[in-house]
Amino acid sequence: MNNSSTNNFESIRIDTIKNHILSSWGIIYLVFGSIGTLLNLCVFTRRAHWHFSPCIPYLFASTLATIPLMYVSILSRIGIGLQITPFYYIPILCKLQVYISNVSVSLVIWFTIGSCWDRYLSSSRNALTRRMSSLRNTRRTVLIITFCISFAYAQIFYCFEGNLIMAAAPCSPKNTQCSIIDTTLLFVIQFSAPPLIIFYFGINIYLNVRQMKYQRQMPTISITKATQTRNNQKTDRIILRMVFIQVTLLLICSLPVFAFRLYTTLTLTTAKNSLRRSVENLIFNVTLLIYYFEKVCSFYIYTITSRHFRQILWQFIITIRSDNIIVPENQK
Repeated sequence: MNNSSTNNFESIRIDTIKNHILSSWGIIYLVFGSIGTLLNLCVFTRRAHWHFSPCIPYLFASTLATIPLMYVSILSRIGIGLQITPFYYIPILCKLQVYISNVSVSLVIWFTIGSCWDRYLSSSRNALTRRMSSLRNTRRTVLIITFCISFAYAQIFYCFEGNLIMAAAPCSPKNTQCSIIDTTLLFVIQFSAPPLIIFYFGINIYLNVRQMKYQRQMPTISITKATQTRNNQKTDRIILRMVFIQVTLLLICSLPVFAFRLYTTLTLTTAKNSLRRSVENLIFNVTLLIYYFEKVCSFYIYTITSRHFRQILWQFIITIRSDNIIVPENQK
């Protein structure tokens, strides 16, 4: 009995720590993420930036996908921290919250993969392959990715229920079969396939860039063609740097939540007391905040890693300032 009371006390203390972390860091994510997303949209909607590279629409679509991530996923984390959790107990809110969260996170990841795919196409030594890197194909790919991911997570509306007492969280899969389906989809769409695909594209991009450097050193290339090649390669390096940094952070931020979900899958049938469930809930929410970091902070990543992005942003700021300057009547 004494041991049970100690467990309950520790469980309450851990839940208090979890709520403090979620409310404070959730608000920080929401504020800085909203500012960054707004500025991302302002930069990526500029016509000059869209013609810069067919990769830009992927980054724009990824920015759009972070909006429901912030105002559903992160807002729900803040609600948990403040103990405002209607989605825990109302079935339709539970299903919608989980569905929107998973779809938005997956879209951000797969649009990042799309940008790697475009860099692979544009760096290819084959002219026909390079022609596949176009705005038209980018738009089609964005639509296909959106449809496939939205359809894949439709099982959430059947599998998830609210007000589950013995689960790690009250809004969880309602039985073991649903938990296996949800975990399998999560591993395939968010954790297993993306790193493998990104690694494959990364190796091929590296080989293509090395081959292009070798070709650039050959003396038989005309001056005009060499100049055009250098300009294209400069563009590719700018975009590739942005994509490479984002992909690296994506993989780093995915590792903790991947490891935790693997642990929960392996201990799916293990009986757990209230203290253990509280500890697991704390770890789950912390790994989830780490998982969201790269997606919410993409604007700051682009600003740090891309001089071109900073130039477009500065041009936008100058335009806003010039539009707000009041010209005296006698100077018109």
